[in-house]
Amino acid sequence: AVTPQITSDGVVMMDMDVTREFPGPEHNNITRTRPLNSRTAKTKVLVKDGETAVIGGIYQLDEAVSEDGVPVLKDIPYLGWLFKTKGREKQKNELMIFLTPRIMATTATTATTASPTL
Repeated sequence: AVTPQITSDGVVMMDMDVTREFPGPEHNNITRTRPLNSRTAKTKVLVKDGETAVIGGIYQLDEAVSEDGVPVLKDIPYLGWLFKTKGREKQKNELMIFLTPRIMATTATTATTASPTL
């Protein structure tokens, strides 16, 4: 969630609360339930009209273990390791958010500045 406020000198102050949720590792092999993990970042940023603010630092680390091999032969006790391979893959992702505030003039403000009354 972003809560913007315009200061008296025309700068935008944004109060940001960013939450990213993603499924965690399996806890129960029978029901295949996965907990919901979350990462949160809270900050306040002062940005001029039209400039971009960048928020980063919300990471997600995924790790997968795989096993592959020759059917039946990989299951032989003591010799199965000759016919199978195990692999581990790690992946790290970062969420980056780019925000560019724009101050929109209201129609009342535009009308008074465009044509002053005589």
